Amino acid sequence: MKQNQLFFLAQRAQHSLSKLGDKVFQQQIGVSAAHLAALFYLVRNNNCLLKDLSAGLDLNNSAVTGLVRRMEAADLVVKSACDNDGRAFRVSITEKGLAATNSADPVVEKISHLLTSDFSDTEMDTVLRFFATIVAVKEVEQGAFLGSF
Repeated sequence: MKQNQLFFLAQRAQHSLSKLGDKVFQQQIGVSAAHLAALFYLVRNNNCLLKDLSAGLDLNNSAVTGLVRRMEAADLVVKSACDNDGRAFRVSITEKGLAATNSADPVVEKISHLLTSDFSDTEMDTVLRFFATIVAVKEVEQGAFLGSF
């Protein structure tokens, strides 16, 4: 593959995977991929601050505020005022939200199997290392990374 196709193909793959996930998760579980990502985060970080959910999903605060509002309306989460800071809010997963994540596990497993079944373990190790490298670039100080251009 030509190196100049890498960025474009990775972006297209992410877009296709998001569309596929949205369609399948909506059909099978009744939640969007974005809702599911937030729910999976809350399973590990329940009752977190809204800003922590924002950071965990790598979304800006206003996007997460809208996401949480829609999730509240669907009874997937509960938002409450923070006891320590009157301006901050906490987000907690509900029983319905927890049930959605439990229902999602076999669906995610099936999607993963369909996408990876033609690859050897060694090839998948390389793919996963590649994605981890992309995530690491986001996590390092971007100024230092961008300064190399």
